[in-house]
Amino acid sequence: MAHSQSYVSDTAGTNWQADADTVQITVECWGAGGGGGAGNGSGAGGSGGGGGAYSRTVYDFPAELAVSTNYVVIVGDGGAGAAADSGGPGSVGGDSSFNGVTTSLAKGGGGGAYNGGTVGAGGAAAPTSKGDQTYVGGNGGIGPSNGGGGSGTSAGTGAGGANASGATGGTPTPTGAGPSVNGSTSAVGATPASGPGGGGSGGNDASGSTSAGGKGYDGKVVISAKFRPTTTASTASLTAANATL
Repeated sequence: MAHSQSYVSDTAGTNWQADADTVQITVECWGAGGGGGAGNGSGAGGSGGGGGAYSRTVYDFPAELAVSTNYVVIVGDGGAGAAADSGGPGSVGGDSSFNGVTTSLAKGGGGGAYNGGTVGAGGAAAPTSKGDQTYVGGNGGIGPSNGGGGSGTSAGTGAGGANASGATGGTPTPTGAGPSVNGSTSAVGATPASGPGGGGSGGNDASGSTSAGGKGYDGKVVISAKFRPTTTASTASLTAANATL
């Protein structure tokens, strides 16, 4: 049986290099969550941000990739929540990818709209995301008249993300996905408690003035490597180095 080891990246941009005895890697990417929209203060709350998509791709060595070669890992930043009094939507979550955007790419979730407008859409699956298997992120919820809209979860490793419903964040959270967060009734929108890739909730409308939306959670990239049976896995060979930003 081949030895195996995983490398997890939560940083925005690094290079990854395979050990000389690597025979196969599986790359999993989660896009970042979109930011929540701002609440109106006298109308409706901001809509919730969408969760990021998921992508999984298997690469064989040396047929598809080469050892001792730097491959760029990009982890998407969570979309910023809309600022109070901005009248605008939350920002789109960043995409996560490995080795460019043609074979391993997970799209970020959309930002929620201002004042109960269009929800933040979940990050799209294939053909927009790229991989052997892709799943769509969950949609945010429309901001109700008494609070912000909940956010969507990110996609899981075997299913699409859960959609929000009004102020209630998407549930249940699929296996491997980042959770949602409920819309606020008394404060600004919130960021999910953990990742990867859940959307931010919308800002409430109950305070008499507009409230900012919550930030989406950052994406994630996991690289799981398999080595030849005679090789002992080396932690050093799977550490990130040489920042590319």
